[in-house]
Amino acid sequence: MKRTIVVVSASTILLAVHPVCAASAAGETGLLPTQSTQPSTGTVPAATYPVPPPGPPERAQAGIPVGSFLLLPKLAARTGYNDNIFATPTNEKEDGLAILSPSVLLKSNWQRNQLRLGAGSDIGRYFRYTSENYNDYYFNGSGRFDLSRRANLFGGVDYSHDHESRTSPDAVNGSVPTVYTDAHAFGGAAFGLGKWKLRVGADGTRLDFHNVPSIGGVIINDDRDRSVMQAGGRALYNFSRWFQPFLQGNFDRRIYVLATDQYGDHRDSSGYRIAGGGSFELRPSLDGEVLAGYIHQHYADPRFSDVDAPDFGARLAWRMRNGSTLGFFIDRRLEETTVAGSAGYISTRVGLNLERSLSSKWNVKVHMAVINDVYEEIARTDRVTDAGVGLAYQLTRHLALEADYRLLNRNSDDPTADYLSNEVFLGFSGQLYPLATSPYTPLIGPLSAGAVAGSGNAGGYVGLQTGYGSLDTTLTGARDSGAEAADYGDTGTTSDILVGYGFMRDRWYWGIEAHGETSNAVWSHSKPGGRIFSVEKHSGYGVAVRLGYLLQPGALLFTSVGTTWTDFETHYQLDGASPS
Repeated sequence: MKRTIVVVSASTILLAVHPVCAASAAGETGLLPTQSTQPSTGTVPAATYPVPPPGPPERAQAGIPVGSFLLLPKLAARTGYNDNIFATPTNEKEDGLAILSPSVLLKSNWQRNQLRLGAGSDIGRYFRYTSENYNDYYFNGSGRFDLSRRANLFGGVDYSHDHESRTSPDAVNGSVPTVYTDAHAFGGAAFGLGKWKLRVGADGTRLDFHNVPSIGGVIINDDRDRSVMQAGGRALYNFSRWFQPFLQGNFDRRIYVLATDQYGDHRDSSGYRIAGGGSFELRPSLDGEVLAGYIHQHYADPRFSDVDAPDFGARLAWRMRNGSTLGFFIDRRLEETTVAGSAGYISTRVGLNLERSLSSKWNVKVHMAVINDVYEEIARTDRVTDAGVGLAYQLTRHLALEADYRLLNRNSDDPTADYLSNEVFLGFSGQLYPLATSPYTPLIGPLSAGAVAGSGNAGGYVGLQTGYGSLDTTLTGARDSGAEAADYGDTGTTSDILVGYGFMRDRWYWGIEAHGETSNAVWSHSKPGGRIFSVEKHSGYGVAVRLGYLLQPGALLFTSVGTTWTDFETHYQLDGASPS
């Protein structure tokens, strides 16, 4: 029997950085502390990550003047490759695709009050599997009416026509993606009373899933249609400039259009979420908040137990002198599901993202998140890894070239839900409106004569890196009178110690590097009758050469090429016999 071991890992290296004082970009958003209402993709949406600081001040006045409004049209286009477009555990299908994303924003340019109107779309076309093509679009509008300097009313509506990702744990596996519409409206008030800041409001969402064809006939999705209504608020006390404690809570009601779904489950529910915490600003360049509380949800179906779980969360944003922004978050929510026998699942997400301006034109983004989804009523837990890196180059004042890579991996107690996919995209984004000044004013400054004069300098370094990835094993070959094909895998961490030596020649860096690693990645599988087998990754070591180019002082773009030796241990035991 042929045995192939494939190791895939994603690692993030955090370089030493120096924080400085700068104006904080944190502020009130006017949003409610809500439960999740939209369909989950099983990954981390970009909106979950801490919002980066705003751009240069002139960006606020950028746009095409239309009366007392500014018009901001944009256009982005990407082409890429996905090695597992259906997110399946075996028999993966690969394909390329192209995505066109036009959008437009009309925003008021008033001293008081605010009005924003937006529209956009994502048009995706696959090269081979054209049944996966999609045409998504959205419209939205929001506004704020200032009653006084310390009080305002806010509200908005949005509508989207979207498709359900194949990575969703609730995907129905039709011959085409499931299309759904999402209509949402919200409104509320925010005001200050002495040192208190209060925010109250309500919102409503209506989800409508379309039926889809499949090999066995039409899949009816009417039992997934639902409405979600919420009301809540937050009370914050301005204890000091650096710390503001708060209390928040919300009530929600989830009503399905049909009384029961195809499995006979009655999924209507109601619940609440309460929490206390604090917002802090340790320095103008470092702010965030933490909270802890309680989640309760009661289901109409007596076969579903009430969900009672601790609630917790955190957000941290750190803006640095060198143009970097480091964000960290912990997010917890109760998701809806259509998995048979389960009322829903508690999703806990932990992640970080790093944005760094390498020079006046180069920008890099790195994100990594780990998600743990624990299903109620059934013995299923999903562990999802979502990691990626992106590089952008500002070609002109209006046009940027972008390259992105993303790794998605789900390891589930349900083996049919496992998948591993790699996505690579190359594209551009364009701002089709005038800018007051160049958007890529150097953040670090030109390369000094002293830095160039340092050509020929040499030195060594020691470093550490850690990552989280998967260990996957594919078994293929003859067995008895037939054949066997199986995939097994699990996830774990890998840590390295690096030792290197290099030197500069003009702007070019040349070096050699050695590393040693340790890992706890292991998978183990047992079957009735005593059959137990596993693969475990042990220590490894390697050597590589590095070639780099100095973009600016403190920003080196490099590539590394080398080889790694790693030990793996396989274990096999049948019916109590001695292991081999």
